[in-house]
Amino acid sequence: PRPLGKLADTSLREWHSTRRHRQHGDARMAGRRVVERAGENVGAHHHAGTAAGGWRIIKTMGHKMVKLQPVHGFAAETTAATVLAVAGSLGMPVSTTHAISTSIMGVGCAKRFSALKLGVVERIIWAWILTIPLTAGVAFCLVWACLKVGILHLPN
Repeated sequence: PRPLGKLADTSLREWHSTRRHRQHGDARMAGRRVVERAGENVGAHHHAGTAAGGWRIIKTMGHKMVKLQPVHGFAAETTAATVLAVAGSLGMPVSTTHAISTSIMGVGCAKRFSALKLGVVERIIWAWILTIPLTAGVAFCLVWACLKVGILHLPN
């Protein structure tokens, strides 16, 4: 069997299909198929990643940062949903991860401030601070390497 299995086979078939569409002049349909397939692939990989590592995140957020009961989870989810709805209606970009994390922190502080494990909170905040510059650095290095190898070319 191939290493990536059915998902890779499906993507390869779609690529050939879109190439055939381009050769016959139906570029708009070809582009639509690529976008649809890309969305499906991203969704499948997102679900696989959540299934593989999701419990760790749930454990950290709901048990290690602060001990949550179902009512506290409801309060945090309602708060995060409200913040996201208001920000969305105002056209403001907002991170769902930041919204739910800070809502859980708020629930922990409402119980009592000492219920919040500040060491875990500090690690989460450092991850937030470092994510943007580190991912920008990785992206820069990948593009630079692709330019040097000849995979990418800058427009003139």
